[in-house]
Amino acid sequence: DGPTVALSERPRTADPAWVRAARRAEKRGDLATARRLAAAVVDKWRFADEDVPAVGEMKALLARHPR
Repeated sequence: DGPTVALSERPRTADPAWVRAARRAEKRGDLATARRLAAAVVDKWRFADEDVPAVGEMKALLARHPR
């Protein structure tokens, strides 16, 4: 997932690898990375035509670990 996660700062990109990386970062206690990736998922997938379950999961992650 590393090369794909590295693209998270680029505009108009989104990938399920970010969700997996955010989960892993949260588990290892790297909350800054977890929040950054979760926020990217929420921000970039908010315009999806379909309901994306990962968006809800990443919103929950952000709620568990507010800044």
